[in-house]
Amino acid sequence: YDPQKRFFHATTPINEPAPRKRKNNMREKELEKQIIWSLEGILKCTVTKAGEDATYNKKYVLAGMSDLIVFIPNVGVAFLEVKTETGKQRPSQKKFELLCNSCNLPYYIVRSVGEAMDVVKSLQK
Repeated sequence: YDPQKRFFHATTPINEPAPRKRKNNMREKELEKQIIWSLEGILKCTVTKAGEDATYNKKYVLAGMSDLIVFIPNVGVAFLEVKTETGKQRPSQKKFELLCNSCNLPYYIVRSVGEAMDVVKSLQK
């Protein structure tokens, strides 16, 4: 409950402290924006945000879901997890990667715009 705003935070249970912000969080968000711009603008893909930052109801999002879902024309879909050079997957993200692999869905960890572009270009071949 936030007495200043007078509402409950839907994503944080009352008895549980709010998650701490990570150092690299801002950098990852900026990298995500650059990747989305590049994939949509240059490679003509459709990219949607997923994972923790999805704007829809979080109870319908799988734990550990990738940051980006990329719809590639005439190819299909790919799941991209955006990390900084030092970023590591959380256990829930590793489980989501295993789920994707078991369903033969492409899942990649990308650490730069170039890596994301290379992944999508390789899938377009």
